[in-house]
Amino acid sequence: MKYLLITITILLLFSHVSYSQNSEDFNTRIKELIKQLGAYERKTKESAQKSLENIGEPAEDDLKEALKSQDQEIRTRAALILKVIEVKKRIAFTPKFLKAFPLIYRELVKASINDKFELLGKITARDNAGNYAWRNVVSNQDIANLVGEILQENSKDLNFGRKQDIITVCRGPAVSDPSSGNTAASPKISWHSPIPETAPYLAKLLQDEDRGICGSAISALGKLGYKEAVPQIAGFLKDKDKYIRTSAIYALGQLGAKESIPEIIQMLKDEDKNVRRSAIYALGQLDAKEIIPDLLKLVKHDDREISGPAAYALGQLKVKDAIPDIKKLVQDKNLAARSSAIYALGELEVKESIPHILVCLKEDNQSLRDSAVEALVKLGSKEIFPILKDYLSAKTNSVYTRRSTLEVLGKLGLKEAITQTSTSSIGAISELLKDKDSSLRGYAIYVLGKIESKSSIPEIIKLVKDSDKSVSVSAIFALIKLGIKESIFDLTVLIKDNPLGIKELFIKNYGTDVFADNIAVVSALLEDKERTVKTAAIFILSQCNDTNSIPKVMMLLKDPDYLVRVSASLALGSFDSAQSIPELMKLLQDEDLYVRGASAISLVELGAKEIIPRESLEYINIISERLDDKDIKKRAQSALKEFEAAE
Repeated sequence: MKYLLITITILLLFSHVSYSQNSEDFNTRIKELIKQLGAYERKTKESAQKSLENIGEPAEDDLKEALKSQDQEIRTRAALILKVIEVKKRIAFTPKFLKAFPLIYRELVKASINDKFELLGKITARDNAGNYAWRNVVSNQDIANLVGEILQENSKDLNFGRKQDIITVCRGPAVSDPSSGNTAASPKISWHSPIPETAPYLAKLLQDEDRGICGSAISALGKLGYKEAVPQIAGFLKDKDKYIRTSAIYALGQLGAKESIPEIIQMLKDEDKNVRRSAIYALGQLDAKEIIPDLLKLVKHDDREISGPAAYALGQLKVKDAIPDIKKLVQDKNLAARSSAIYALGELEVKESIPHILVCLKEDNQSLRDSAVEALVKLGSKEIFPILKDYLSAKTNSVYTRRSTLEVLGKLGLKEAITQTSTSSIGAISELLKDKDSSLRGYAIYVLGKIESKSSIPEIIKLVKDSDKSVSVSAIFALIKLGIKESIFDLTVLIKDNPLGIKELFIKNYGTDVFADNIAVVSALLEDKERTVKTAAIFILSQCNDTNSIPKVMMLLKDPDYLVRVSASLALGSFDSAQSIPELMKLLQDEDLYVRGASAISLVELGAKEIIPRESLEYINIISERLDDKDIKKRAQSALKEFEAAE
């Protein structure tokens, strides 16, 4: 009700008329607006429709009466407004999202379930493209609203792939499932973080006829922490499908469903090995101490796919009596069992196992090295630093071993420990700044920055001009962390040296936060003579959503270089501001077709598609078909769909 009153107040202030919701004048105003739905002027009809949509529920009775009108236009628009009001009762988009998509409620009313999915794909595509400013426009709740509108309909009209894509968006970045031993495949579409707000809608997919969709929904609800689904998920423990049973067990462990412990204990007798293994992991997560006697037997099992998970669970349960049997697995041939044993020894704080765990840093298997890294971080003490130093110094050790060693040092936070031992540890890390392998140089810079090694500053400064641009970036950011603010001016050099790599090196790997206090440095590059430097600066400013730069970027719409005009046009579509619309409209007549296409794309994104001439479709098509940049292609294709949908 509070939201409704605010909406009405804004509407009336905008109309420069003050009405009380319950007053006779307000009711008269509603009737006048309904009458205007049948006006001759399109602008009048659209304005009245928008006003009635904003008023919402108080106008429902009059709109229902309008369905009996002899004017077909009034009947049609009244019916549409009533549907919009129904949608608004279910969901409420954020103000920033509504600014970007002012007609979203109307679009949802008209769209089929697959059209709504396409809209979801278009919005998440801009997030996948690394448009960090976009995340300030679209919130998790906005995505949840779209998912809710899709799944509130009959999901049978969605194919398997699209349902899986929706689940992928909701659960956030994919991770490995330790209960299955499999690594999740790269998704087609996704969102940068899990969206717990979608869980009530995803729960509907637990009833899906496709067992694959049902299993994926179970897993996603576990990751999203949706405890309300525990009774439903527990019901799947008796499912005929072993994949469903495995997913349910793992999800119940994630959800902390201690009430399901008795049922999960029964799953230790399941005919399927993967189900039994998942049950062991889940019981460890649930701190099921009543299962300790069984686990102490299972850790001795000949099958390493059983004894390994048992060791892992015993580590979670902090069972000291299991240490002798767990230590036997540390040197086992089965890599998964070794990884589980190493994890458990870390949890159990078995410091005498450090030598055995250190050896694992020399293994070829990445998963095993990762487990060793995590265990050493938990067991870390100043005594291990001399050994780690030797690992870094030994030229016979592989790049992977030295990299994992650096990771241990970085995660431990060496500052205090190193000063307690000797500066030789810093010296060993600093030596890697000269290593032939660029990844080692980059890792070494990261660690030295983290431990705030002021003595390493001179050597790090040299790497600002490293031949590997990712190392250059690491050096600059480490220097900033070390308080060398002057190093930001090296950013200018880096942009000029490698302007085409800015997107990957800066935005993708480091985000935009580092530019918060240094926008002026980037902004100054808009006046550079080189085209590539200008376009790189335009890109950074748009990703930072620095609206203060809009006037300067708009000036580049008149640049003699057509590629600069293209970059400026596309950037203005990324800014959350409509002030550039008039200038972008002028560029629809530019001599260059790419510039026309770029300006048309941005105008669509800024919500001005209704004033774009039909022939602009041709220019957007040119961008879509001829430019190699995948992100720009996506924007062009999205603009085409949105433009065509408005026809």
